[in-house]
Amino acid sequence: MRKLLTLDNNFIFQGMNGHGDEHAVEVQIPFLQMALEDFTIVPIVIGDQRKEFVFGLAEKLSSIMDNKTLIVASSDLSHFHTKAEADKLDSQIEKRIESFDYEGLQSDFDTKKCEACGGGGIVALMKAADLVGKNRAKVLSHTDSGDVTNDDSEVVGYLSAVVY
Repeated sequence: MRKLLTLDNNFIFQGMNGHGDEHAVEVQIPFLQMALEDFTIVPIVIGDQRKEFVFGLAEKLSSIMDNKTLIVASSDLSHFHTKAEADKLDSQIEKRIESFDYEGLQSDFDTKKCEACGGGGIVALMKAADLVGKNRAKVLSHTDSGDVTNDDSEVVGYLSAVVY
C-alpha cells in the first residue's frame, strides 16, 4: 500500500474549496482513463504559488513517489495576448522546461517574465522529479488557441512536456 501525503503544516491541507472553479481534473481524467488501466488520483490545487509553498509541496511529493507514480501538472500558459506576445512569454517557459531549470522558472513566474495560472504545479513537478533523480524534460508541443480559432488577436498558450 502506498502512503499518502502527511499533512503536517499549514501549507498543505485537505479541503474542497480550491476545487470549486478549477477544471484541470475534468480535462485530465478522460485522458488518464484511456491511457491507464487502473489508477488512483489525488487532485491538488495550489493557491499561493510562492517558492516556499511550491518547493514544500515538491518535497512532500518526492517523499511518496515510486516507479509507478505519475504526476500530471495541468496549466494553460499566457492569456489574452497577441499571438506574438504570447509566443514570447510562453517560449520562456519552454526554454526553462527544456533546460530543466525549475529555479529559473519559479523566478520568472515571480517576476512576471512569463505566466501560467498553474505555474506552481509545473515547478513542483519538476523539483519533485529532480529530488528522485528524474531531471530531464522534453517539450512535446507548444501551441496556442489561435492555431484552432484562426484569431491571433487574443490567444491562450499551451504546452505539453514529459519529465523523466
